[in-house]
Formats: sequence, C-alpha cells, structure tokens
Amino acid sequence: NEADRAKDKGLERTKWENAFELHAPQYELKSDISREIIEFVGKHMQETFEFFVKEIPVSAPPVDRCAPLPVRVFREEDTFRKLTGQPNATGVYTFRDIVIFQKKPEDPWSRDLLLLTLDHESCHYYLHIALGENMPRWVDEGLSTYFAISRMTNAAYKKEYTEEQLVPVRDALEKKGRFYGIEEVFDFTQDGYGLGTGETEDEKRLDRRMHYGESVLLCGFLFSESLAEKSAYGSILKKVLKALADGKKGREAGASGFEGVDLAKFEADWKAYIRNVATEDVTAPKKAKPGKK
Repeated sequence: NEADRAKDKGLERTKWENAFELHAPQYELKSDISREIIEFVGKHMQETFEFFVKEIPVSAPPVDRCAPLPVRVFREEDTFRKLTGQPNATGVYTFRDIVIFQKKPEDPWSRDLLLLTLDHESCHYYLHIALGENMPRWVDEGLSTYFAISRMTNAAYKKEYTEEQLVPVRDALEKKGRFYGIEEVFDFTQDGYGLGTGETEDEKRLDRRMHYGESVLLCGFLFSESLAEKSAYGSILKKVLKALADGKKGREAGASGFEGVDLAKFEADWKAYIRNVATEDVTAPKKAKPGKK
C-alpha cells in the first residue's frame, strides 16, 4: 500500500548500499552499524527463536515453520523516527519486519536494551503468526513484554518485573496516580502504549508506562494462576488464547476467558499480586557482588 511504499522510499534514502547483512532460516538482519553488531544480534535472534518455539503456549501455524523475520537495526535515531513515524519507541514491529535503532553500539548496557527490544518485537511477530493480528492490545503488549523479560532472566515463567513496569502501577494503587480497572484494560488501544494520555509530556510518559505495566502484570498474574493448583483463574489465559486461535478478535477474544468470573474479586486478587510480586531490574548495569570480581 501507499504507506509501505513511503516507508520503503525512506529506507532507500539511507546508505543501505553499505549495510551489513546476515541471513538465516529464521531471520534476515541488516544494519549500517558494524559486522560485529550483526553477528551479535544474529546469535541472540537464534536463541530467541528457540526460546519462543518452546515457551509460547500456542502455535498454529508452528512458529518453527514461519518465513524469515526481517530485522533492520539503524545507527541514527532520526532515520528510525522518519521511517517508522514513532515518536517514543526504540523498536517497532510493523507487521512485516522489525525496525530498531541502537543508541550506543559500543555500550554493553545499551546492547542489553537492544536485545530486550528485539525480544519484545520478535514476540509480537511470533504471537501474530500463532494467533493472528487482531489480538486485544493487553494480550499482545502484555505477553510480548512478559516473554521479553523472561528471555532476559532465562526464566520461562518469571516472578520478577522491572521497576519500570512495576513502580508506577504500585504507586497508582496507593492513590498516587490513575490505575486502570480490569474492564478498562480490556479496552486498551495502541494509542495508550504509543502516545499516552495527559496534558504534559511527563503525564503521557507515565500513562504509557501504566499501559505496559498493567498489561504485563495482568499476563504475569494469569500465568502464575495457570501454574497454581485449584486456582479459580487458572484457565483464563488458556481460554483467551484459544479464542484467538479459533478466530475471535479484539475485546471479544480477551473478555471470553473471563466469562463467569467475578471481575470485582478478580481485580482485588490481581491488585494483591501486584503489591506482593518482586522486582528485578534486568535493564540496569550489572554490579559485581561484594567479594567477587
């Protein structure tokens, strides 16, 4: 379509004739940064692919038989923003490829953030293959964030969240901000994640964090309940994913897993989970433990 052609023209204006490329059955990488970055990202992408094939709870058609995923990693933020039209993101899944920019290629901390972004956007891709492109936003963004952090912590079903995700949501529960109730979460739109609401930039940034934070904490709560014995909520996520696999879309699919559930009680239990769950800032620079080098 016209939007895609415009994006392609923007790509042509970059110096891609000098780009580094790496091709594999599961991905096609391209970057104007360095050969070393491409090989670093390629190794991680292969590991990520294997992780998702194993851990994503539904797979129809199987993600291990999908077409190669195109990934483009830009050096310049301005080029990334012109190409994607995204004012806040560091990475975007466009429904046909992943586009990312790398702020400081030589900085190990920045590379960790690059990998976290890659994992998040890759999960969008694999979820869309398995479940289609009309998922509720809280499912799409929540699971993609959940599995990206799980990937970074090498835990299939994590019990820790980053401070970026957890702190604003906990603050909102203590009446320091707006907490979205479960039925409001059902109606989340992409604008909430990409733009946020509010009069100031700080308010919009906080609202974006609330959207991501509540979504990943809801998915995490549902995962923890699915592993618990005799949980009243143990089958909710499975029902939502099955509804999507069966062709239901958007809010209808998201709400279908909650049929017969007392939403007031569920929300109270979810809030208790948020208050008690642990944090692990996987995006912070690692510090050596006392007595170790």
